[in-house]
Amino acid sequence: MRESAAISSGCLLIMRYRIDPRRTTFSDLRQEASFPLAILYWLITRLPIKIPCSLDVPTVDSLQPYLISKNDVSADIKSIFQSPAEQLTAQGFRGTLYHRVDDPDHHTTIHYASFVHKSGQVIARLRYRVFRATTPHKIYNDLQLISRLEDNTFVVSSSAIGEPDRIETIVAENRPQASLAELWATHLELLKGPNVRSRPTKVRDGQHLLDIEDDLHKRRCQHLVDKRLFVETDDADLHDDSESGESFEAAEEAVGAEAPDPDAAPLLTQIRKLENKPAASWNSLILTLAVSAGFFIAAGGFVWDWKFTLLLVPILLFHELGHFLSMKLFDYRNVQMFFIPLFGAAVTGRHYNVPGWKKIITSLMGPVPGILLGTALGIVAIVNGYESLLDASLLMIALNAFNLLPSLPLDGGWVMHGLVFSRHAFLDVLFRLLAIGLAFFLFAVGAGNLFLFLAIVLLIALPTTYHTARISDRLRAAGGFPDKAIDGHIPADAANKISAELNQAFPKGLDIRAKAKLVLQIFETVNCTPPGWLASLCLGGVYAASLVTAVVAASFLYLGKHSDLQQLLVDAAFGPQRSLVVSEMRRVPADATITDFGADEVLVLDFPERARAEAALEQLRTELPDGGKLLLVGSTVMVPLDSDEIAQRKDEWFDRFEADDTQAFLCSSERTGSVSIQFVAPSFEIAEQIDVKLSGYFALTNAHEYVPPWHTEIELTSEQTRARETVRQLIDQEWMADEDLEIDFYDDFLQAQRRGQKDKVKVLHAKMLEEQNRRLKEHLDSLRKLPPDEIDREIVDAYEADQKRQNEQPPPEGDELDPAMVEPLVNQWLTDFDERLGKLAPALNDNRAADPTVAHYGYSSANGMSVNLNVTFDSLPVGLLTLLDWLDKQQCIDLKYSIHGGF
Repeated sequence: MRESAAISSGCLLIMRYRIDPRRTTFSDLRQEASFPLAILYWLITRLPIKIPCSLDVPTVDSLQPYLISKNDVSADIKSIFQSPAEQLTAQGFRGTLYHRVDDPDHHTTIHYASFVHKSGQVIARLRYRVFRATTPHKIYNDLQLISRLEDNTFVVSSSAIGEPDRIETIVAENRPQASLAELWATHLELLKGPNVRSRPTKVRDGQHLLDIEDDLHKRRCQHLVDKRLFVETDDADLHDDSESGESFEAAEEAVGAEAPDPDAAPLLTQIRKLENKPAASWNSLILTLAVSAGFFIAAGGFVWDWKFTLLLVPILLFHELGHFLSMKLFDYRNVQMFFIPLFGAAVTGRHYNVPGWKKIITSLMGPVPGILLGTALGIVAIVNGYESLLDASLLMIALNAFNLLPSLPLDGGWVMHGLVFSRHAFLDVLFRLLAIGLAFFLFAVGAGNLFLFLAIVLLIALPTTYHTARISDRLRAAGGFPDKAIDGHIPADAANKISAELNQAFPKGLDIRAKAKLVLQIFETVNCTPPGWLASLCLGGVYAASLVTAVVAASFLYLGKHSDLQQLLVDAAFGPQRSLVVSEMRRVPADATITDFGADEVLVLDFPERARAEAALEQLRTELPDGGKLLLVGSTVMVPLDSDEIAQRKDEWFDRFEADDTQAFLCSSERTGSVSIQFVAPSFEIAEQIDVKLSGYFALTNAHEYVPPWHTEIELTSEQTRARETVRQLIDQEWMADEDLEIDFYDDFLQAQRRGQKDKVKVLHAKMLEEQNRRLKEHLDSLRKLPPDEIDREIVDAYEADQKRQNEQPPPEGDELDPAMVEPLVNQWLTDFDERLGKLAPALNDNRAADPTVAHYGYSSANGMSVNLNVTFDSLPVGLLTLLDWLDKQQCIDLKYSIHGGF
C-alpha cells in the first residue's frame, strides 16, 4: 500500500488517498458548477490528463493527527469562524477543537472548528475549504450538525451546497445556506424521523469527540473508495506542514478564552462579507454584459444616433476586453465587464496583493491594443477605399487616445497615478485636484453635463482620499504588511491596524460598510508598491509612445479620409519647392502700393535661394535711379521698368544675373508670367471654399474679363460665387469620361470621313450625339438635385438649351472633327449672366485687361487642406501681390511657389 505522509512536530500524518476525477458523475459536478461548466468539466475528466480536483472530505485516513491548538490557528481563520462561533455559543454549544488538513496534492486546505452542545448529543462543526487550483481560489464555508446514535449510525445536517452522499449508516440532509436556527430545527426533525430508531449518544470528553468525528470521516472515506473516487496511494510522499501538532489535552480550550476587541468583530464580519462575495459564473458574466449592452444601445440610440451607438459598442467591447484579460492574467478576483449607458463600459475586479507595475499594465491594456488595431484597420480602409471602416478606425483611435489623457478616472490618469502620483499623499491629492479642475473646465466649455457630475463626485471624495493616502503612506513607511492576503482575505491583524488609523483620521466614526471598504482599499494601496524607476521609465515610454502613435495615426487617417494621400505625396515631391512667407515680402520703397508695380514691362529675376535674392535686392537698390521700385517675393526679385532710364539697364541686368545661374525673363502684355503656388488652408472647409472660388473663376472663358476672388475692392456675392461654381460643374468634362465608348465612335467617325462615307458619318454622328445627350442628361439631373444654395438652375437651363442648339447643327463635311461635338462652347450662352458672374468693365484696349489684378487664365485643385494653384497674370507683380494678400487673409500657411516666364 502506498502512503503519503506529512511531518508535524514528529507526528507522521498519513495522506492516504488520491482523487480520481474520472470517477465523478455529472450529478457530482453539477453540485460544484453551473450546467454548462459541469458539462465541460465532465468531458475534460474523460480525457487521459491529470486535472486538479478537490472534495469536502480530506484525503487522509484519520483526522486526529491534524489537531492543532487554538494558539496555532491564524488570526485570519479565527476571524472567519468568529461570527458563527458566537452564534453557536448563544445556542448552547461550548468548547472548541481545531483541525487543519493541508493537501498539496489536491491544492486544498480544510479547516475544522468543532463544538459540543450542552446536552452532549449534538456536535457542531464549522468547515472552511479552500481550493487553490483556480483563480480566484474557490472557497467553501458551511456548518454541520452531527449526532452519533446508540445503534452506531449517524444523523448529519449540513448547510453545504448539493445533495449529501447516500451512505447506509448515515441519515443526512443538506440545507444550503441555511442559518443556524434553521439547521438546528432540521436536525431535531431528523432525530425524530422514521429513519432513526435509537437515541443519540452523549459526548463524554474531548477524546470521545475526536473518536466520533474520526468514525464519521472513515465511513465517508470508505464510501468514496467504494465509488472508486478515492484511490489508495501506493508509496510514501512527504510534505512539510508548518502547523504544529499537539495532544488533545493541550488543544481542548474554551470558546472565548481570547476575547477579541468587540469593536473589531463587526468590521471583520463586514470585511469578510465583501471578500467572500461569490465570483460571478460565466453565465452571469455574459448575461450582465448582454443586458447592460442592451441598455447602452437603447439609451445611445435615443440620445445620440443608432448608427453611431452600434459602431461604438464593438469598439468599447474590444477596449474593455483588454482590461478583462489582463486582470484574469494577473489573478484578479470577481472580474466583471459591463456597459454604462451614455458613459461607456468598465471592468471591475479585486486583488489585494497586485504590484504597481501590473496595475499600470492593466490600465494600458485597454487603450493601447485599441490604438494599434484602429491604426491597422484604418490603413486597410484607405488602401481599399472602405469609407465606413475608415470612420470606425478613426473613432476607435480617438476614443482610446482620449482615454489615455493623464486625468482621472481615465486609463491615462491611472497610469500616471501609478507611475508618479501614488508615491506621496500630497501628489495624490494634487493630481485629483487637477482632474477636478479639468472636469469643471470641460463642463464650462460645453463638453457635457457628465463632466460636472464627475467633478462633483471627485470633489466630495477628496477629503477621504487625502486621509486614506496619508494612512497608506504611514503604513508603507512603517514596513507595510509582511503577511499578504491569503485566499483573498486580508489578515485580521492588518485590518485591525488599518481600522485604528481610520479611527484617528475620522474621530466622528464611519459607517461600518464604508469603513470596511476603506480598509480593503488601504490594504491594497499599501501592497501596491509603485514600480522602480527603470520599470517606470519603460512603462512611461510605452504610455508616451501610445499617445504619439494615436495622434500621428489619427492625423494620417483623417487626412486620408479627406484627401488623396498618393496625390499629396506626388505634389510634395514634384510641386513647387521654394517657401514663400507673405510677411517677409519687401517693397522698395517700403511705402509703395501694389498698383505702383503695374508697369507695362517687368524684369523678373528668379534666384534659387532667398539669401542671394536679398543680396541682389540690396545691390539693385543702389543702382536704381530716383523713383525706381523693387519687389522681393520669396527668392524672386521683380523690377518694374516704368521709366526709360530703368528700361535702358535691363540688358545689363540680364547679362549680369543670368551669368550667376539666375533665371531672368521679361513680363509684359505680350509675354505674360505665370506662378505655381501650393499652400495649406486652415481647415478642409476653407480649402474647399477657396477652391470653389478659384475654380469657378478660372472656368470662365476669358477670365481676365471677370472680377477675381482676390480683388482688393470688389467682393463677390454668394450669388456670384454660386453662379461661377455652376459654370464650373457644367463644363467639367468628367461626366463625359465615364466610359471609353467615344474612342470607338471617334475612330470610326474619322475613318468614315476619310473614305467619304457620308451615310456612315451621319449614323455615327447621331450615335455620338445620343450617347453625349444621355450622359449630359444624367449630369444635369444630378446638378438639379443639389440644394438651391449650391446651384444656379437658370444657368443650368441655359446650358441645356445651348447644347440642344449645338446638337441641331448638321454633321461636319470636312476631314476634321468639329470640336463643338465634344467640348461645349460657353461664350454664347453666358452672355445673359454677365452681371451674375461678376464681369468687369470693358478692356481699355485690345492688349490689356481692364484691371491689373485679374488673371489671364489658370486652374486650381484642392486635396484635403492642400490647394494647388497655377495662374497667369497680365500684370505679374500686381496680380501676384493681390493674390498673396488674399491667401494671407484666408490664414493659409506653408506657401510654396515656382515662377515661370511666358511666351
